[in-house]
Amino acid sequence: MADYWVFQSEQLVATKFAIFGVIHAVLFLAVLEGGIRQGRMMILLLPADFLVRLFPGLFSRIAMSILGGSAIALLSSGLGGGGHVLTMMIANAGFLTLWYVECAILLARGFFTRLFGDELPYEITLFVSFIVMVNAGYFTLMFMLSILRAPTI
Repeated sequence: MADYWVFQSEQLVATKFAIFGVIHAVLFLAVLEGGIRQGRMMILLLPADFLVRLFPGLFSRIAMSILGGSAIALLSSGLGGGGHVLTMMIANAGFLTLWYVECAILLARGFFTRLFGDELPYEITLFVSFIVMVNAGYFTLMFMLSILRAPTI
């Protein structure tokens, strides 16, 4: 498996990891900004007031999400560079799970609660939100896998 990148240029491999970083940065920003705007008490297992004090404006939250996406891209590059592509994809799947579970909770408390109103219990609304986000996570993971397998961009 160490020769996985042998027929790909360094620019192509770097571009693939940059795309991974952009995907994670956008999801990180969606979770962070959505949690703050909904007034949640905890976001990504951290107190929301701590995150608001740490990143008071939208620009600082965008910068933090870019930094987080870059860190995940560097981690992916480190895991994938040694030929451990499966380990890299499992790590990316773990981060995607984190983002999409948080998005599912945010959507259940926001969008789907307003959509369904009092017609459905909250547990069923949360279940519907999880089903939608599981499908989104699977689509994102398959998109990342197709980017990884592509011979060109």
